[in-house]
Amino acid sequence: MLLNPEELTIENLSNDLATERSRKNRLEWSLLAIQEGLQTADNPVERIERSKTIVVEDFETLPGIALRELGSADYWEAIAKENRIQYPYVVHRGQILKLPTNLMRNVRT
Repeated sequence: MLLNPEELTIENLSNDLATERSRKNRLEWSLLAIQEGLQTADNPVERIERSKTIVVEDFETLPGIALRELGSADYWEAIAKENRIQYPYVVHRGQILKLPTNLMRNVRT
C-alpha cells in the first residue's frame, strides 16, 4: 500500500517493510561473502556522498564550527549558505547544521 502525501516522513519511509527487507538481505549477502572469502563489488548506492550534520552547542558560532569541523574559520560563510542562514548569521543551541560536502573533502579524518 502506498503512503499518502501526509504520511511521507523520514520515519515512515525508514520503517517501510520493503526497505527493511532489502537492507537485511544486503547484510546477509555481505556476511555470506565474508564467510566465503569473496571480494564484494562496490555498491554505487553506498558510495553516494552523504552530508555530515552537526548539532550546535551553547555559545557556538559559525566561525568556531567552521574551524573545528572544516579546519578554517574562513568557511563560516559556506556553512551559512548551505543552511540558508541570513544576516545576522546567528545559530542557536540544538540547531542542526549541514556541513558543505565540497569542503569536507579537504578535511583529514
